[in-house]
Amino acid sequence: MFPEEEQLLNPILIHYLNQPIDAILSGEMEAVRNRRKSELSIVLIENAAPYFQVFLEKENIKAKFLIENCLLVEGDISLDDHKRIKAFYADPKSQVILKKVWLSK
Repeated sequence: MFPEEEQLLNPILIHYLNQPIDAILSGEMEAVRNRRKSELSIVLIENAAPYFQVFLEKENIKAKFLIENCLLVEGDISLDDHKRIKAFYADPKSQVILKKVWLSK
């Protein structure tokens, strides 16, 4: 686990998960509303591709995505939430931290 990276990534993830999907797609992001609670964990397993997990407490959603390319490898999430997570993944701040984690494998 990478607690420091998770602490940096969680606010970014929450920001994207609380945005209306139209705002994300149009690039007109709004202020964080903090309606949804989420938790992010980063997992590195020897001899396996590292992934990050997203938990959405209110919706009881748990999904895993490869750090390398944000491919959904486990879980069942809505198309809109998947788009939100891809936007989080594409955020430059997220990319720097995820790349650091990916290279540490």
